[in-house]
Amino acid sequence: MKKYKLPHQTRDILRLIIKFIPVYLVLLFFSACDEPDEIGMELIEETDTVNVIDFDLAAYTVPGDTVPTNYTERNLLGFINDPVFGSTKACIFTEFRLRETNLDLGEDPILDSVVLELYYSDYYGNYTTRQNVKVYELAENFPEQETFYSNFEISHMTEPIADTLVRPMPTDSVEVGEDMYPPHMRIRLSKDDIGQKLIEGSGTEHFVDNEAFLDYFKGIHITVDELEPEEDGAILYFSLVRSGDLVSHSQIKLYYHFEGDTVSTTERFPIDDFAKRATNIDHYDYENAHEYLKKQVIDNETSYGDSLLFLQSMGGAEVFIDFPKLDSLAKEDVFVNSAELVVPVNAEDEFYSDLFPQPARLLLLQQNEEGELYHIPDSEFGYFGGRYDEDEKEYRIRITQHIQEVLKDPESHYGLTLINTQSHSNAYRLVLRGSGLEDNPLSLELKYTKD
Repeated sequence: MKKYKLPHQTRDILRLIIKFIPVYLVLLFFSACDEPDEIGMELIEETDTVNVIDFDLAAYTVPGDTVPTNYTERNLLGFINDPVFGSTKACIFTEFRLRETNLDLGEDPILDSVVLELYYSDYYGNYTTRQNVKVYELAENFPEQETFYSNFEISHMTEPIADTLVRPMPTDSVEVGEDMYPPHMRIRLSKDDIGQKLIEGSGTEHFVDNEAFLDYFKGIHITVDELEPEEDGAILYFSLVRSGDLVSHSQIKLYYHFEGDTVSTTERFPIDDFAKRATNIDHYDYENAHEYLKKQVIDNETSYGDSLLFLQSMGGAEVFIDFPKLDSLAKEDVFVNSAELVVPVNAEDEFYSDLFPQPARLLLLQQNEEGELYHIPDSEFGYFGGRYDEDEKEYRIRITQHIQEVLKDPESHYGLTLINTQSHSNAYRLVLRGSGLEDNPLSLELKYTKD
């Protein structure tokens, strides 16, 4: 008979259940629990075995750190004016590649046009706002490093090779000739600069391989102009590298013909898996943001987090959470049955519109002594949660193992950080209810038994 091994998660849970069965039996038949220490806790309910409390926590908004942007499936471009978070701008740096070594377009090709194609993945905000897109040729190569963060910049030429007003259409297919393609942005590049440069590289040492090609054509910088305050704008998501059912890479497409021909030939210079790329993000120091957000991230006045908390992707605002009175419970010998962080959304109309939907999921990370973030043990299990509940207007995240570990060694706890999931490649933002509110605050629901 075939034997099946239980998944690691299931085996770990069973071990915990078996381990603590004797504790439950003793508590059921021989004793009733004492009153919990009320320092930092509000008693909700008490049974003979389990104490259920709301545990005091402190929370406030902090500036986010830079995020890696070259490992993601998409990169971001655009300008957005948010009535709560102020202005944000995203721009792109990227390389291109040869499709084959020793590329030769043929004898005396004649340039017709050169087009940059960027395939949409999604968007955030009002995509109907027209945005002025500018493209520059890079003046230097990407540095030799593995990770490029959201503050990455390299120099580019002073004159743009494209400067055009675009109405983004991320939901509409594009007709090119007689063919239909998935939604993408098409930007004509300068024939005299990039177009002629690519034509002249054909059949030369510049097209021998990708190393030579990148010395000849280092890549481009794609950016947008700032919008007027009354314009909404949007952050546009682009799949620069082909994925899924996408039939084509984002790429530069060269159209050319030969003497006597009436039909153009094309050559593609794609952004493939080996091409270096990065998104640069600017939040303008939240100069046009909500007062309570500025008070927390700029003036470091953490008390404003008692009322409102703010989350933003792209290396924007994060929420720091601490349990300043956890020592009062750590002194008792307890077993944590359940610890659930309740994260209620502030759903007032001034903070939301159809342009700014809530993120589907939040992620909770722990800090170490150096302030570095890493996953908590609970995140490996299906019960971790963090998904948005539309009916309750809240997120719930189970952190049972984490709290149990902290109670064993309170000195090892340096706080938790709440962020948007996949915050390196989306533009979601969120306004939360603070931990100091009497009605429906950010809170920790804790259930425990005493040994």
